[in-house]
Amino acid sequence: HGLGATGLVLLSVLCAIASQLGDVAESAIKRHAGVKDSSRLIPGHGGFLDRFDALIAASLFVGAARLLFGLPLQGAV
Repeated sequence: HGLGATGLVLLSVLCAIASQLGDVAESAIKRHAGVKDSSRLIPGHGGFLDRFDALIAASLFVGAARLLFGLPLQGAV
């Protein structure tokens, strides 16, 4: 069964939007807390979370979509 080409494109677009929202949300949290970097692990790069905020948000989105809609991702391509 799978998503089909149209479903895969839609999932990809929504995943990209979720990634951007994750980045914006993490930046807003840092701004609210009054800090420039979320950690000192990677100096000058916004901290550890700035490297993974978009990935975390995209992963959560795909996981939620899979739970809510039962997305069979195997054989989607």
